[in-house]
Amino acid sequence: MAVLLYNNHNLSSTKLSDNTTILTIMEGFCMAKDDINLQIGQRWASALKKRFPERNTVKLVARSFDIEVRTARSWLEGQAPRCQHLFVAGQKFGMGILFELFSPNRKVGKLEDSLLNLEKKIYQLGQELRAIRERGDL
Repeated sequence: MAVLLYNNHNLSSTKLSDNTTILTIMEGFCMAKDDINLQIGQRWASALKKRFPERNTVKLVARSFDIEVRTARSWLEGQAPRCQHLFVAGQKFGMGILFELFSPNRKVGKLEDSLLNLEKKIYQLGQELRAIRERGDL
């Protein structure tokens, strides 16, 4: 049995006994492995489709997570990811994606998503401004 605990410690995993491992990700959440697999795959597929709405979604997901195309395809069909991919998702998309997966009704996940979108927009505007300044169009 694996148990997923969210807290502020920097532990990636802790052995409780021969058949129980604690995986540490972030604050405020604990879930048994059997519970995770019930809905996490569908939530993962939904979260990926939302973040990769393009035509070549499978290839883009595979490239983004450095995985095989068949793995990306299975994710988009509802297969749950491995823990290391959750860490990558948190780094690439912010903690909102993890809240979306593990606590989909929480307002925090929606706020994290909104913040991420604003940060992306600010970055894009900064890039546009730099390009204008370099061309001397001001």
